[in-house]
Amino acid sequence: MDIIHKTILDSFHEKHIAGLTISPNATHPTYQIDIAIGTCKSDDDERNLILTSPITIDITASGENGLDTGSEAASSWYYVWLIYNPTTDTYKGLFSLSSTSPTLPEGYVYKRRIGVVRNSVGSDFLNFRMIGNGVRRRYEYNEDRYGVLRVLSNGTATIWTDIDVSSVVPPTAIVLIIEAHQSGTPNGQLRDDGYSFDSGQWIVRPGSSSDQISIINVGQTIEYKNSGAGSSFYVDVLSFEEDL
Repeated sequence: MDIIHKTILDSFHEKHIAGLTISPNATHPTYQIDIAIGTCKSDDDERNLILTSPITIDITASGENGLDTGSEAASSWYYVWLIYNPTTDTYKGLFSLSSTSPTLPEGYVYKRRIGVVRNSVGSDFLNFRMIGNGVRRRYEYNEDRYGVLRVLSNGTATIWTDIDVSSVVPPTAIVLIIEAHQSGTPNGQLRDDGYSFDSGQWIVRPGSSSDQISIINVGQTIEYKNSGAGSSFYVDVLSFEEDL
């Protein structure tokens, strides 16, 4: 190894990740994910991982470039991992229900989570585009906004009421980008479920029937309320962000 290359490797910081973007496979987008080339630090901060050739992983396969354990489950979040076997100098991909502790195939010692995908009620991956080349990544959906991505329809509550967004937002999300629509007199509010103040983070302004907003620290539940009777809320998830 030349000195310059070794210096670059040694400079990888604890959370380093560059490239390694994930995307639906062009031929089989509903059950295969492609991992692009890139570099990262293993999650134990012990190894620099360098992927020089793209990888395709298949949720219907088992072990290397497949599912770590068990059988494919519908309506589930699957975390995408890059794994490395130092004995054979081999890189593979892996799906796991775990965001922290996947079951590694024999010989694979090092790992790093590089993304997450949603397996729908029909056991098909939701279509998305990943944006970002560093630790922060955005997942923009390419799905039916008024069907798959709608998390609230005709919400008429006038007190703070939960909206479950777990079908399109993973537990690891830290930012949620939504579009809210309101019929009647627009004057509704949305907020993170953990928000401690009574006022929402965003108000559908009078004279506006819809708008987009980012909500921070979302978990998998947000809250809404209408300011008065006679209005209805509709909420669609457009995208979410997470830190890898």
